[in-house]
Amino acid sequence: MAGKMIVRYFDKDIKYIYLGNLRFVVSGILTPILMLMGIVLIVKALSVAVGSVISVISSCILMILAIWFCNPLIPGDYIMLMKHTFYIGKLGTNEMMGIIYSTFIIAIAFVGGSIFMSKKDILPSEK
Repeated sequence: MAGKMIVRYFDKDIKYIYLGNLRFVVSGILTPILMLMGIVLIVKALSVAVGSVISVISSCILMILAIWFCNPLIPGDYIMLMKHTFYIGKLGTNEMMGIIYSTFIIAIAFVGGSIFMSKKDILPSEK
């Protein structure tokens, strides 16, 4: 019973889909956590580069876009399980693509942040 979920398609009957324990863990827990880590790193990098207010506003816009639009390029889509391919078919997000996308975002944010921080002088200058 742990792997079964009730899925309601738009005008169809209720169907039972067995996800399997590993696939449920990957799509329901691992992918959203990795994507949240990527989004947090983007927000942190933006807050250092342009300011915290703009970074928070951009993350709010990103999450609002994820609610209204189903596009695999929006990182917030991988956080919501309702936008998975189990629920909306081919238009939904795939967990393996989400893992690849989130590791790419994490790597880019880490490399970009380390390059930016190596060029920025964060210690006060001595007089």
